[in-house]
Amino acid sequence: MKIFSKKRFLILIFIFLSLFLAFLVLNFEARRYIFQRITPAYSLFQILSTRELLRERNFQELVESLDDYIDKSELLLQGKSKMFSEVVDVVERVVVRIAEEEDLKKFESIFRRLLTNDPDNYKVRIWLAKSLILEDPNEALIHIKKAISLSESDESAYRLTAKLLSRNSSELKELVCVDYKKAFTGEVQHRSHKNIFGGLGLNSFLLGIGKKPTNFYPHNGIMLDKRSNYEFIPLEPVTIDSINLYMSVLPGVKFKLHEVKLFEDNNSFNLRPKDFILSLNNGFIIGDDDEGLSLQVGSKDDDEIINLRFSRNYENIKKILIVGTFSRLPIVNNAACK
Repeated sequence: MKIFSKKRFLILIFIFLSLFLAFLVLNFEARRYIFQRITPAYSLFQILSTRELLRERNFQELVESLDDYIDKSELLLQGKSKMFSEVVDVVERVVVRIAEEEDLKKFESIFRRLLTNDPDNYKVRIWLAKSLILEDPNEALIHIKKAISLSESDESAYRLTAKLLSRNSSELKELVCVDYKKAFTGEVQHRSHKNIFGGLGLNSFLLGIGKKPTNFYPHNGIMLDKRSNYEFIPLEPVTIDSINLYMSVLPGVKFKLHEVKLFEDNNSFNLRPKDFILSLNNGFIIGDDDEGLSLQVGSKDDDEIINLRFSRNYENIKKILIVGTFSRLPIVNNAACK
C-alpha cells in the first residue's frame, strides 16, 4: 500500500511538472514573469564568474560564458528584455577592464550578437567599432557614424574617430575638430540611476536659491561657444545670500562664469568672481582671470552642483542672470586639426 502511494505521488508530481512546463511553453507572459524574477540572481552569478575569468585573462572561456548567457536570454525571453539589459551590463563590466583593442577583438562576436538584439544600442556600437579599429578601420568608421547618429553629443564616438585621424583625412577632421565641438543633442542615460534631468546631456541646468533651496528654476537651451545670459525669474521677490547651479552635463564640458547679475525694482548688482566664493561638488576650477572663472563641470556619472556664496544679502531680487559660456574641451591637439 505504501509502495502504491509513493508511486501515485511520483506520478502526480510528474504530471504537475509536465503541465507546468507546458503552461510555460504556451504562455509567453507567464514565462517572462517567472524568468524576470530569477534574472537578478543569475546575473549576479554571471558577474562573479566573469570577474574570475577576467582576472585570469582567460578571454576564450569568457567569450564562451557570455555566449551561453546570451543563448539563455534569447531562449527564455523574446526580444529586448530585462534579462537582455542585464547581459549588456555584464558585458560592460568586462569591456571597461580591457584596455587593448587586440584583446577587445576577441569579443567581436559577442558585440555583433548584442547588436542583433538591439541595433540602436550606443554602447555596443562603440565596443564593436573599438574591436575593429585595428584590423578593419572602414567598418569601424561605419559603426562610429551610426553611434553618432544615435547620440550626437556623447564624446566616445569622437574619441574613436580621433584614433583613425591622419593628416589628409578631411572628413575625419571635420568630425573631431568641428562636429564634436558644436554637438549638443542626445542624452546619455544610466540604467542604475537617474540624473537631475534623467540623463547626461547639454540641454538644461537648474538654479536653486539659498543654502537649502526649496524652489528650483530650470533653463532650457544651452548655447555652445557663445557668451550668453541665462535668465531666471523667481516666483516672488527673494532675498539672496547664495545660489546653487545644478548641471547634468557630459564629460569634457567647460563652463566659464563671467558674472552674476541680480535685479531689484530700480537697481541691479553685477557680481564678479571677486564678489563671491565658489565651490563645486565634483568638478574643478581650471582658470581664474579677468574674464571670469573657468570650470570643468562634466562627468561620466554624477550631477554637478556649483555653489556661490555672496558676501552679503541682496533683498527684493526679482530676476537673476547667469552670464557664462559653455564649450567642449578638445580631444585632440591643434596640430591634428590643421
